[in-house]
Amino acid sequence: MGIYFFLCNEGEIGNRRSEIRIRKSEIKIQKSDGSEPAGRGRFPTSDFPPFPSDESIQHMSRNSYQDITLQEFRAMRSEAGAVAVDVREPWEFEEFNEGGVNIPLSEIRQRRSLLEPFETILVICSNGTRSRVAAMDYCRVPEWHSKRIFHLKGGILEAE
Repeated sequence: MGIYFFLCNEGEIGNRRSEIRIRKSEIKIQKSDGSEPAGRGRFPTSDFPPFPSDESIQHMSRNSYQDITLQEFRAMRSEAGAVAVDVREPWEFEEFNEGGVNIPLSEIRQRRSLLEPFETILVICSNGTRSRVAAMDYCRVPEWHSKRIFHLKGGILEAE
């Protein structure tokens, strides 16, 4: 078992027993009494792969959604660049809906291209469970990193 650190800048990490100093040319590990541990205590930074660029770190992260109320949902769906996505089944959508496009949860990946032109995606369902799953799935799309994704907390039933 090992301990891994991900550092982007110079700095120090320590506890009561040891300290790790990161410098541009070297990584030094030493005990709290100042002595080096058994074995090698100094490692040239050239022994390690280069740190990832800020751009590649951005790609590793993912988007996140935000919970909203029904009042916020109704106000936001009329904004330019916004789309409401109801992830209930078609028969539920026909029975009652808050507008927008109906894409059942089971079809969200196949029909994702319908949402490409929009910057704000508002996801809704009956009780908030399916819409939360859809919002999380939309957050995982790397190309959608800049999109704003919202989820109606509690769904239509709790909000009414």
